[in-house]
Amino acid sequence: MRHLMNPDKIIWAVDPFSERVILQRSAAWAILDLLRRNPNVVVKPVYLANDFSAEGVIPQRLVRSFTEKLTAFGNDSLDRITRRIPIGNIEPLEIVARPFESLSDGIEALLRLAHRERAEIIVASTRAGKGGGTFFAFMPGSFVETLTELSDIPVLTINPNWKRTTGIPSIFYPTDFSPESHEWFVGALESWKSNTRNVTVFHKIEVPLGQPFEVAVRIFPQFRDILFRKINAARKEARRWQQTAKGMGFKAKIVLDSNLAIPQRASLLDQTIHSPGLIVVAPPLSATYSQKTIRVILSRASYPVLYVPTLLRRRRRELEAKRRAA
Repeated sequence: MRHLMNPDKIIWAVDPFSERVILQRSAAWAILDLLRRNPNVVVKPVYLANDFSAEGVIPQRLVRSFTEKLTAFGNDSLDRITRRIPIGNIEPLEIVARPFESLSDGIEALLRLAHRERAEIIVASTRAGKGGGTFFAFMPGSFVETLTELSDIPVLTINPNWKRTTGIPSIFYPTDFSPESHEWFVGALESWKSNTRNVTVFHKIEVPLGQPFEVAVRIFPQFRDILFRKINAARKEARRWQQTAKGMGFKAKIVLDSNLAIPQRASLLDQTIHSPGLIVVAPPLSATYSQKTIRVILSRASYPVLYVPTLLRRRRRELEAKRRAA
């Protein structure tokens, strides 16, 4: 986690041609927060553009001329943003122009570029549930959702509804209380202690049942004892996490939801509203949450969301690359 929030290089998935300038400004403010911890971070803005030259309709020289003019226009747009939001080591805009067959195809090209650049995090804006644009744009809405689904690199998503003046008042950390989750929790606190000293730890207590809990208890009273044991174990673990946070200078609020009538996704989203702040979705929950849950979080969260994919996804990509090379 330390490397994620203190990276050496950031890929900024940007659409400098969007009429909604707030999309890029919000992401720029988030990048600036990262740079405050490490002013030497290099920021590389990248834009995807479909290339129709493969169809043989447009001469290659006209395509090159168009791409050059597009790049110049895009750099001018970014210059206007960075004059107001002083991002330091920002490289010129790179346009990846290819005949993409799908959104996934474009995202794979972006990820290959990110790996070549040894980037440790990708920053992208959402459209706050307003949908995407055409494929020629970066399609921030559906683009971000698909990016989190495919990426093996951590993704920091910024909702334009985020009010920069409020900053990051807190960290919202959902957990299953596993040792792996605790490691990421410590890393998150270490990374963001210069922004906030407040953290909300959320845990949803679940007992897999094929029928409502009240019915299950009537049939098997032992289910109530199972639930109570789970609640007591969660409370004990929560106190340990609270002490960890206190030792790092944080005030920790613990939220344990044991209402089995409320689904996990509904409970989680409700708590993101009542506990505003940076939402960290880290392993193992980044693997166990359904993609539908992730999509809803990304579209509704009014604060930045840090999505950290599992190491298994990275290893899978490395194995696929080795197979292709062989």
